[in-house]
Amino acid sequence: MFKLYIANLQDGVHTQEYTIKPAELNLLDEGLFGQDLLIRLEIEKVGRNIFIAAKLTAPLSLICDRCAEPYTWLLDEAYRMLFTSDPDMANDEDESTFLIQDTADEIDLTDPLRETALLAVPLKRLCRQECLGLCSRCGANLNTEPCSCKREQTDPRWEQLKSLLN
Repeated sequence: MFKLYIANLQDGVHTQEYTIKPAELNLLDEGLFGQDLLIRLEIEKVGRNIFIAAKLTAPLSLICDRCAEPYTWLLDEAYRMLFTSDPDMANDEDESTFLIQDTADEIDLTDPLRETALLAVPLKRLCRQECLGLCSRCGANLNTEPCSCKREQTDPRWEQLKSLLN
């Protein structure tokens, strides 16, 4: 769990940096987060409200969806949150606003930071945009070696039209 202690937090802007293990955000089960995460928090306290701008940075070990080669991708994601003890400001529709007690000594940032990290991971994981992938016949990695498979396949329905070209 990753908790931010706010008991002695004074009004104003504060910056804090943390290097944490993936286990602190319950990210070990995902298999992507093998190295520590850097979390930079810009905290602004104004009365009963605490605004937090969080930035997460971490290298992730991914497998390319096209060529099945491992590669490193840099997670670099920002998220803004509001923690307030004012029930009128805590709107159920806004997922980045959280209600806290006036007497709270700490804020648990585990869930919002975990969700931010997981949602930032690309659904289509490519080692690079121009990745050629694997040959569907022989399995050769087309990025590193040419394929000797015969590529030309003609649909028999086009044969009549092809004869018109000759």
